[in-house]
Amino acid sequence: MRRREFHLLTDPQKEEAFLNAKAREGMAMTRFFLGIYTFEDCEPGAWVYRIELLGGDAAGQADYLAFLRESGIECVQRWCDWVYLRRPASEGAFELYSDNASRARYLRRLARLYATLLALNVSVFVLNLAIFTLSPTHSVENLIAGLITLPVSGLLLRMWTVMRARAARTEAAQKLSE
Repeated sequence: MRRREFHLLTDPQKEEAFLNAKAREGMAMTRFFLGIYTFEDCEPGAWVYRIELLGGDAAGQADYLAFLRESGIECVQRWCDWVYLRRPASEGAFELYSDNASRARYLRRLARLYATLLALNVSVFVLNLAIFTLSPTHSVENLIAGLITLPVSGLLLRMWTVMRARAARTEAAQKLSE
């Protein structure tokens, strides 16, 4: 049976935990778009999910996805540079980053993404506020659009700080293990 659920999850680690909990309940994610997850029945615990933000150019991404496919990892959904991956749980542990150094680099890449989105969002806020303030008509639409960006900026700021903190903890663990 196919089911759809809406969830607004902005933390990839929590999203992975959500998808893996669903898989343990016997619901395999088969599709994702803008917070809408599509699940189909499966054997409970049949799959392990991971989420990856791809880096590099298109050719490098294609090579990486081909490598994953050859390793028995299925790309369930690609959304821009985000990929939703799964592998049968029967094949054992499924980790994309086997050491703290590579995991820290990935977390820093996520932090840069959130910082970039935060900067763009704040720019939209400032631009809309300036248009509202300086326009002779004082367009209320610009004020509303600007105000809408504030909670989004707060969320992006939170995610940026969370990813930076996780990266710092992972780097500290790496130094301890050396």
